[in-house]
Amino acid sequence: MKNNQRGFTLLEAMIVLVLFGLVAAIALPSLSGWREGSESKSAARDILYGLRNARSTAISKNTPIAVTIDMSGRALSYDGVNLNFSDRTKIAADADITSLSASGTRTITFDPQGSADTVMFIRVNEDPDLTIQLGLNGIARM
Repeated sequence: MKNNQRGFTLLEAMIVLVLFGLVAAIALPSLSGWREGSESKSAARDILYGLRNARSTAISKNTPIAVTIDMSGRALSYDGVNLNFSDRTKIAADADITSLSASGTRTITFDPQGSADTVMFIRVNEDPDLTIQLGLNGIARM
């Protein structure tokens, strides 16, 4: 009599599950690191776009616009716009890149011509690649 049964044995199924568990254990830490890096980049881009938008608002409304960066509260606000960042986001800022502070607030004012009243360096999560530089001309870049 011929045995035509097809399928997997219990041993084969268990081996596949163990291999799947090993692959997941290796992949999950790198995925969480990727997620945190992505969140930091997103916060830096939001700050950059917020500064650029505040400058554009000052020019289009022909009025000075003050931008407040609250490092302790992890927020950026201007002209009724409030950007809040995750508790995992650390923001440090100062006019001197060698003395960035992660506490207190900093205020930048854009005049109607788009110039800023101060130079500012803003760093997200202590990552040098996520440093935003604002010049006196009002141009912000990362």
